[in-house]
Amino acid sequence: MSENGSRAPGFVVTLSPAYFAAVMATGVVSTASNAWGLHSVAWTLLGINALLYASFLGLTIWRFLCARSALLSDLSHDKTGVGSLTIIAGTSVIGTQILVLTGWHDLPQALWALAFILYLTLLYWFFAVAILGHPKPPMEESLNGAWLLVIVCSQSLGVLGTAHGGILLHRPIQPFFCVCMFLVGLFFYFPIISMILYRWMFLPVRPESLTPPYWINMGAVAITALAGSNLMLLTSEWPGIADLRVFIKGMTMLAWAVATWWLPLLCIVGFWRHVVQKVRLSYDPSYWSMVFPLGMYSLATATLAKAINFPWINWLSQLFLVFALLAWVIVFAGFGRRVLAVIRGKAQRL
Repeated sequence: MSENGSRAPGFVVTLSPAYFAAVMATGVVSTASNAWGLHSVAWTLLGINALLYASFLGLTIWRFLCARSALLSDLSHDKTGVGSLTIIAGTSVIGTQILVLTGWHDLPQALWALAFILYLTLLYWFFAVAILGHPKPPMEESLNGAWLLVIVCSQSLGVLGTAHGGILLHRPIQPFFCVCMFLVGLFFYFPIISMILYRWMFLPVRPESLTPPYWINMGAVAITALAGSNLMLLTSEWPGIADLRVFIKGMTMLAWAVATWWLPLLCIVGFWRHVVQKVRLSYDPSYWSMVFPLGMYSLATATLAKAINFPWINWLSQLFLVFALLAWVIVFAGFGRRVLAVIRGKAQRL
């Protein structure tokens, strides 16, 4: 029985905060498709994403009203709490998607403000719980690629602000804020990825623990490269950014190079998990965290090629857009089957 005396369905009570990763994945694949002229695909994905975002937002509000203890438990848990950061990134990504595809200002501006409020609320809640919680969970049980959502949600705010030629930027404080988010994302990537590499290399790794969120190892630096590329494209309009262009260019190139470096290793790890160790492939919401980095790498590469005049890397963007679209179709099909199972009463959770 829920807190207010009404019964909430099981799929609402158990809804994962990390489900907004579906919004992130759909939004970035749509925006990357638009960049390469696949406008019908991009607009179709925009419609789907609007429905996904409204549905997950509505379900989360329903959960807060009718199953608040379950929601707070998830937000305070060392394994599930970090998933709440997808709400921030999802809000920013769909705002960017709407801005780029439609050119609308007001709705993306409102989503940018909402994402900032969520950032202040959910990110600091996550850090407070992680720092003040007792007893501390073992690193091998709590730390995974999802922790890199700290970087993703920070960079997503900057990406929305600088998207579509920085059309949302009206005052000097706004580009300054986007630069700060770019720097904050860079700052957090290095200690978190160092802990993840330490876990991989010096602690036992079971195939079941190598879950799809580890693809955010690459996705976090891919979105950093996108944020930096967007900033470089604005240097002529905002003198404060122009003063930092050389630094931003270097850090952006570093982020893109690291993202590219991760790709073969993640493929090797995935092959070992599913082919060698025979971990069965079946739908899980965490697979959206694999689709997002593939789409983000495609979009970041295309934007970087424009920002530094390196058109010869565009083939990588096109190749990974194909991979991202294929992955999106597969995961969305699994999601659709899960939704049908919930409707028919054959499953209790999305």
